[in-house]
Formats: sequence, C-alpha cells, structure tokens
Amino acid sequence: MPTPASPKPTCFVCRKHRGEIAVPGGAIYEDDLLYVGHVQVRDDQATAYLGHLLVEPKRHASGLADLTDDEAAALGLLVARVSRALEERVGAEHVYGFVLGDAVPHLHVHVVPRYPGAPREFWGVRVDDWPEAPRGGPEAISALCADLRAALEVEGAVPRGGQARMLPEPAVPATMSTAPHFILYVRDQERARAFYEAALGVAPRLHAPGMTEFALPGGAVLGLMPEAGIRRLLPSLPDPAQARGAPRAETYLTVAEPSECLARAVSAGATELAPVLTRDWGDDAGYCLDPDGHVLAFAAPTRDAAQKPAVELRPLDPERHVPLLVAWLEEPDARRWWGDPRAALEDLLERDPGTAAIVAWDGRPVGVLCWQTPTRAELEDAGLGDLPGDLVDVDVLVGERDARGHGVAPAALRLLCERLRERGVRLVGMGAAEANAPALVAYARAGFVPYRDFAEDGEGFRYFTRDLRGGG
Repeated sequence: MPTPASPKPTCFVCRKHRGEIAVPGGAIYEDDLLYVGHVQVRDDQATAYLGHLLVEPKRHASGLADLTDDEAAALGLLVARVSRALEERVGAEHVYGFVLGDAVPHLHVHVVPRYPGAPREFWGVRVDDWPEAPRGGPEAISALCADLRAALEVEGAVPRGGQARMLPEPAVPATMSTAPHFILYVRDQERARAFYEAALGVAPRLHAPGMTEFALPGGAVLGLMPEAGIRRLLPSLPDPAQARGAPRAETYLTVAEPSECLARAVSAGATELAPVLTRDWGDDAGYCLDPDGHVLAFAAPTRDAAQKPAVELRPLDPERHVPLLVAWLEEPDARRWWGDPRAALEDLLERDPGTAAIVAWDGRPVGVLCWQTPTRAELEDAGLGDLPGDLVDVDVLVGERDARGHGVAPAALRLLCERLRERGVRLVGMGAAEANAPALVAYARAGFVPYRDFAEDGEGFRYFTRDLRGGG
C-alpha cells in the first residue's frame, strides 16, 4: 500500500500547489486529490506550446505506484476528461499522455494535444518541437485555461473515488451553432493581422487578401476584413472608414434556418440590410442592423454544397471533355492564372491519364485537376529547392462559374490527397498568386499550409504544402 507523504517544502510541484509559484492561467481544475494546470513559459523562451497540461496528485507521490486507489481512479478519469476537453476546445486530432519523472520527483502526467497537420517526425514526445505548432504567451495561455476550465465544469467535477458529479449543460438554442464567426472591419488588414497575432499569441489559420481568420478557444473564429470588402458586399451601409459611429464589426452566426432567424430579428426591431442569398463563399447569408447599429448576419452552408457526395473525380476523356476545357481556359480569370489557353490545353491533353482528372459536382463536370512531380531545376528556380524531390505539385481550375464559392475546389483537393496518400505520396504542394484570393482560401480549407512566398515574372506567389503522412 502507498505510504502517506506530506507536502515537501522544496518540491517544485508542492510549492505550486501551495500558491508559492505562479502558474499561467491558474488552476484549470483542483480538488483535494488532484491539480491540473498549463505548463509554464520557460525563462529562455517567450511562448509555450498551447494546451500542454500537467495533471498532478496534491499529495507528494513520486510515481504511479505511489498513488492510492482513490488517487489512481480519480487521476485516470481526470486525464480522460482533460483529453476530451482538448479535443473539443483546441481541435486536437490526438492527445498524448506521458509520465517521465526524471527531473521532478513528484508525479505529473503530461497531457499534450497534437494539432492537425503536425508532421510525423514531430509525433510523440517531440510534438512540442513542431515549429508551426500553436504557441502563446501568458495572455493566450490564460484564455485557453479559462476555456478548458469551462469545458470541465460543464462535463462535471471529479470528486474523491473517481465518481463524476455531472453539471447541467448550458442551454443553447436548437437553431444556433456553438461556433460563431466574429468579423471586424479593419483599415489595414496586414497591420491588423500583426496586431492580433501578437495580442492573441497565435498565428492566423487563414491569411489571404480580403480575410484573415484566427481560431479562438471554444471553436469560435475571429475574422479581419478590410473596410473596402464590406463596402462592396453591402453598399447601402455607411462607409466605416468615414463616419464615427458607423458599424465597425459584424457578428456572423451559423444557424439552422437563416431566413427564420433574420425574420425574427427584424420583427424584434432590427433593420434588414440584405435578404438571405447564396454568397460566393459557400453560405446562404442575410444581414440586418440591430437597434444599436451593429451588423448581424445569419448564415448556413448553401444547401447544394452541404449534400454528400457532392464532388467526385472522374477520368479526363479528351474526346468528351475538350469542348469544356476550351471554354473554361478561355475565361478571363483562367487566362490570368493558367496562361495561354492553347498551351494549357495541350499540356492537359498530353498528360499521362493518371495525372489529371475532371472535377464533377452534383453529377456534372465543372473543373479540372492535374498533378505532376516538378524537376529539381523547377523547384530551385522558384526558390523551393529545399523541398523533397518526390513532391507532387497540383493545379486546380473550377471552370463553371455557378460551381464557384461552394467549396468544390477544397473538396476536390481533399479527394485527390486521399488518392495520392494511398499511392504512397508523402508531400503535396500548390502555388497561387498572392492576388488570387479564392485560391488562397480554397487551399487553406483543403488542409494546405503556407510554406514560402516567392516571385515569378515580377508577381508575388505563395506556395502551400500538405503532409500526407499519418492522415494529414
């Protein structure tokens, strides 16, 4: 049986529990048996890996074998609940549990989330070495701890003996999503991005001309939109850049029935700005002004875009598809990004059948995908010579205008990535002009992450990659 042990005056963990050592964000959970907190920011660093938690017994116990049965039962239950909270609140695709104990002789279980996109070489105990992992300073850690604390309070406390005391879940209207988007209108998008990246302590999940998005604890998203963007969308609004008191932000709520919600808001005193219409970003959205002049939007994914399976990849048949390819490549935007239509068509038709596909949406052809392995010279000319030689480079074109803005390109790219993964491909890349905002958004939504910016013929480009190892 474990021998009772008193708190040790010099033990780092015991001192933390007594409040002698500050913990960023404070206790996420604490009772008479256990304590949960976030790791501290090391003295030689400015940030810490967000979500790296420690679950510790309050009693000074050196290892797992020193726990009482009550402590062991409560510890296991709490580790499971903390892991679920990390999956729910930070979007972890996997949660690790480590017990090392080589440095501090007081049991502490490391509970660490692995974020989507983490390369396989950073799986396991090296997960917090991933350079692109979310990291944050004391303010970001405190915000995350508050969110995790709320998640544990909803699920229930873990009292002595491991029996859960469930608390009632807060009521949420059946029509409303629990993951709203908050969009702020900003004068200078790049300056606003830099400010919020510093203030929140995390990099944006999306940064493209016209929209920057930050993932917030709890699943909410903070967006930054240039003032010019909302002027184009809702020209009847006063110009936010010109008048004090004009709307400076937008609350964008994803709901089950946007038309019903908009009608209810108008009947309650809101002023309708725009009816619920299909928007080019893939939502049906309507807008109104609340009594204080704030913009309120109700939206839902466009019905057609929500149907599954909506997108599929089909073999490219030159005899059947040439007329469609010609029409798509003659479009002005295709000319801009794909170049001379004749040359682009010849390239598509001369390809190996296994390196091109027609994108079908709701059963009809709407675009084309092609992929290839660049030569070492091509990679070096683009300043990407450090990428592996087996990289597969992808291009996508959604040629039918009515298929744009419905998530067709991201869905097609995800399907292609699954095919390539099955064939043993480990890294996929895509390039897009920085001015091609729809492409930047589509690539991000397909799971690609920015790798490097480069210039070609005097125009700025951004190269994206997606690691296919381990389900990425």
